[in-house]
Amino acid sequence: MAHPFRGGGKMDPARNLLCLLVLLALAGTIGVSALPQGNQQGDPRITLEQVTAAAKLYFRDIAELPMTVQVTTTVADSSGKTKKKSSGSIQFLFHGYNPGTEKGTFTVHYGMFHKKRYEESLNGNLAVIFAGMYLRPELIGKQSSPSEIRPPEGPGQPWIFRFSTGPDCPAFKLSTLGIAPESMCGIGEYRISLSEAGELSFEYFVFEQAGLPAEAPLEGLGIVNILAFHTEEEFQRVSIAGDARPFLLPRRTTTSIATHKGKVVITNEYAVAEARKQKN
Repeated sequence: MAHPFRGGGKMDPARNLLCLLVLLALAGTIGVSALPQGNQQGDPRITLEQVTAAAKLYFRDIAELPMTVQVTTTVADSSGKTKKKSSGSIQFLFHGYNPGTEKGTFTVHYGMFHKKRYEESLNGNLAVIFAGMYLRPELIGKQSSPSEIRPPEGPGQPWIFRFSTGPDCPAFKLSTLGIAPESMCGIGEYRISLSEAGELSFEYFVFEQAGLPAEAPLEGLGIVNILAFHTEEEFQRVSIAGDARPFLLPRRTTTSIATHKGKVVITNEYAVAEARKQKN
């Protein structure tokens, strides 16, 4: 499945900020092929209805939410030795999900010397929108790609909602806007915990890109054969002032790119402005 997006920029001379609006359009979603009845320890089953209801609650729309993103990039050679490490921050303004149009939008603001931080953060930022939209009940079921809900493998382990975006993934290409695939197509999963009271909580989102290996340029390594492109998102539950129900927001995204010359790891750390949080 593709995630086409459009970008445009404008310079604000007063603030020396470049603002880039990125739109993510979900061309389709998933269908469930099988649901387990529970695991050997006697845990209750988790159904698709429970998963989508939790997604609708926690990944719901919000007008605007500013977050600061600390971006750290590490480049290592094939022996694991660090060749380069850099960091910086950008401002991530989340505009919300729109299941009706199958789009989620955000704006990134960064200083004139931090364009590279934007480019490096792009895959993690897109994963935030992708993970938040994918299980929305308004979208799920439009495609019949295989997926399943797996029970925990042992005590303290999560339930796994695993899915494929389809059998016909295009060849991998890097976006011209930054370090992110042009088409997000592959195998993903949500890791879900279940409380004794029966409450579902999304803990992690993981996605493994298909269409590899592929040749592409990566700063610090040059022209490489990308062998694996892996994305993880850790969620945080945040209460926003003026809304009694908590939101599920990104805490951290990690993009790991394995190549024949070494590895690139990009971490986005998201922090919500304190002024927007619910005061206890």
